Amino acid sequence: MLDVDGKSAHYKFPIVALSSITNRITGCVLSGAVGVGGVIACAGGPEAVPETVEMFKTQFPMLVFPVKAALSFPFVYHGVAGMRHLVWDMSAFGIDNENAKKSSMFVFASSVVGAAAMASSSF
Repeated sequence: MLDVDGKSAHYKFPIVALSSITNRITGCVLSGAVGVGGVIACAGGPEAVPETVEMFKTQFPMLVFPVKAALSFPFVYHGVAGMRHLVWDMSAFGIDNENAKKSSMFVFASSVVGAAAMASSSF
């Protein structure tokens, strides 16, 4: 990240802060996704959601993997980060700065791998 004068920035968000922010954002995205699915179902009936998915898959086959990955990431990330918080709440293990940094990197990495694996599946 560069400053106006071309030098590096004086402050960068620590990965632990980015992890916390991402957890909150993915929670909001999941709530929004449930709301959108509910609106589609209310407007078109119970079969409208699967029909919408199938229509998207036939109309935009090249976008299926990226969209599935983008939709899978919040589920995986929020789930893995939630498990980390459960461990912290139950045992206080890993709350120190170094372990929190390592676990944040693990949460990001495992979420990318998990989302890619989910997007690669044929469901």
